[in-house]
Amino acid sequence: MVEHFTRQYDSPAYTKLINAGKHFEALEREIIEWGDYNPLLAPARALGPDLYELFRPETPVVPLLAWSGRFGDGVHNLRAALDLLAYELCHIDGGFPAKPRKVYFPVVENEENWAEKTEHLGSIPSTLLERIRDVQPWHSAAPTKHALSLLTALDNMDKHRSTVGLIILPGRLDPPRLHPLPGKDESLWQEPWMQFGMNPPLPQGALPALWQVGPAPMVYFENRMTSLGHLQRWLFHETNRAFGYIAKGEWPTLQHPAPEPEWANLP
Repeated sequence: MVEHFTRQYDSPAYTKLINAGKHFEALEREIIEWGDYNPLLAPARALGPDLYELFRPETPVVPLLAWSGRFGDGVHNLRAALDLLAYELCHIDGGFPAKPRKVYFPVVENEENWAEKTEHLGSIPSTLLERIRDVQPWHSAAPTKHALSLLTALDNMDKHRSTVGLIILPGRLDPPRLHPLPGKDESLWQEPWMQFGMNPPLPQGALPALWQVGPAPMVYFENRMTSLGHLQRWLFHETNRAFGYIAKGEWPTLQHPAPEPEWANLP
């Protein structure tokens, strides 16, 4: 049993958390607006009565690097918010860490490593340190896939290796927006993009045509991929939940919780 602890203060760490959410929201708006002003017209053909294939258009060029950079900025703000929180809590009760430069928020996948990862957090009141312990990935069934583990891994990649990998899949397929196919240019059929079925199927003879789609960015990481929008909402909500628990000692109930994103193998 740990002692009770209560303190109210303005938190720079929480401000950094909110900034992460603003980065993510701005990126989602940017992607939607880009798609509205830069229609992707994918050559499409029928493979069967209700099975279709899209081919990747050569233009316009999707600004994947810019979007990946913005996503990385949001991820870094989330990770920095956690580190700032640890630093704040080291000083919250008039304490001072022995080695301030070694203070960071621990993300521990194996309980055996907890003592080592928290050796520089001794000035955090025991109640608050116990709450940090409660949010650790090792409490989950799959620690390496826990939100805090993934957040840390993505942040390390963005900071030390390269921007986070993004690929584009066609989105906004329904309702179908079909445009006449220009001539018989064989170059249109060079790069297969995606196969999919529809029910009800398109009218017979509707294809081949140009199918107007929207950009659907997918984050790929460790040989799997998931929707960028779903991932960033989940990372933000899970980090926000950890903040709330550490602050109050009970898990907050969010009005619009974000479900864990579904991952798929890379195509």
